[in-house]
Amino acid sequence: MDRNTAEREGASNGGMLYHEVQESKLCAVHCVNTVLQGPFFSEFDLAALASDLDRTERQMMLGSVTGDYFPEVSHNVSLDGDFSIQVLQKALEVWNLQVIPLNQPRG
Repeated sequence: MDRNTAEREGASNGGMLYHEVQESKLCAVHCVNTVLQGPFFSEFDLAALASDLDRTERQMMLGSVTGDYFPEVSHNVSLDGDFSIQVLQKALEVWNLQVIPLNQPRG
């Protein structure tokens, strides 16, 4: 979902803190939506981002000489719904938000 669509369809929660009940292994979906305070991303949206990242990684790695890359395996989403941190980063970029590691020195 793009930012403009999300803003138009954004849920008004009357000043209450938005929270999603944990479903399956979709922690990333719930995490992103909690940060954004609304149901802006589904597992299908994050799966599409994961697929885009996989495609980009595949293109980069096919030129690699190491031979230890397995293009049929996604490293951005598991079969049971776990998403990589890179997928979360891509989702939050739509909103001009960054994921910054806790151990990163302040700049």
